[in-house]
Amino acid sequence: MPVELPQELTDAIIDHLSNDPHSLQSCSLVCRAFVFRCRFHLFATCRLTATNIFEFCCLLRSPACTFVPHVRSIHASRLQWHRDDRWFNEIAMDLRRLLGVRELDMTLRIVSTSNANAYFRTGFVTSFSSVTHLVLSCNFTSPAPLVDMICLFPALQDLHIRALSGTLADPIHVAVPPKELHDLTLSTNSVSPLLAWLYAYNHLPKVDALSLPPVRPNNATTLRTALKRLGGSLRHLNVSLTWYLGVSDVDPSTVFNLALHPNLETLAIRDYASRRGGVPQEVYKSHHMILLIMRLAAPALRHFELKLDDLLLYRTFDWSALDAFLSAEQRFPCLRSVVVPCRPVVDERLFLRDAMPLLQASGLLVLT
Repeated sequence: MPVELPQELTDAIIDHLSNDPHSLQSCSLVCRAFVFRCRFHLFATCRLTATNIFEFCCLLRSPACTFVPHVRSIHASRLQWHRDDRWFNEIAMDLRRLLGVRELDMTLRIVSTSNANAYFRTGFVTSFSSVTHLVLSCNFTSPAPLVDMICLFPALQDLHIRALSGTLADPIHVAVPPKELHDLTLSTNSVSPLLAWLYAYNHLPKVDALSLPPVRPNNATTLRTALKRLGGSLRHLNVSLTWYLGVSDVDPSTVFNLALHPNLETLAIRDYASRRGGVPQEVYKSHHMILLIMRLAAPALRHFELKLDDLLLYRTFDWSALDAFLSAEQRFPCLRSVVVPCRPVVDERLFLRDAMPLLQASGLLVLT
């Protein structure tokens, strides 16, 4: 006689297969008891494009539709010029049945924003009032009311602008930011308009997590002002810097002052010099990085990550000073890890272990 496993155990086994849709489909056919948990993973994310949106509409409107309670994330890619793009707005009312959706990842490719309401203020985007995590990639040619669209998500907590090509229109009404918005990941073209918007509504003190691209001249003033306003509210900071200054770069030390953020818990700094195309070592000012880091005064710091695209440019870096600075327990009593990603080269790992013996001996140094 077959032994029936407890539901908790079968759920755990099925959860282990969460990234294996073929196995989940097979399990869902084994017995009725497996179906709900398999669907929980199979339909967690729905990816909608102009080529499948009509079929999704038909399924959603079918009396036999069973996936509604399982959908938690929507990834949508809209192409203005596609003939079936209109169905995104046609099913707006039906999408409101997906009460479990908390993540919306949307890509917009728009040739003209003459009918901006259809993409930014009405239809599809009004269907997800419970979304807490919003990811946007936008490509448009005319000024677009992106800020107005963001305001349509009252429960929003985490905003990630993956890419933004085009300028933003001024909001057409009082654009009060979602009150729980606290986590920002911004692209180059979104830094100034979005930080200025949040500053204008005195929302920056509510932001505790910020991820930033390299600073550009048109962003420097706004960013400098915003970082001062963020001050001690910032808990998590992730920045990309370069110390090789070309015609479009800004000296990071004129924008970032880590002493302004005494309550930081995590800090990630990436130097992307190797992507600049053969930076001569003699003009690369790696000592500026140590000066920036050593202004850090955050006793709550738990994790620090230093991502160096080209370790060769840092051979003359004052590693001993950084080692002593981060190893001072009275300065960073909560520090649990100092992460330095490495290429799969043995020499890099040996160099860093020798360069930071105090962190290596304490077990805080993590070379990934």
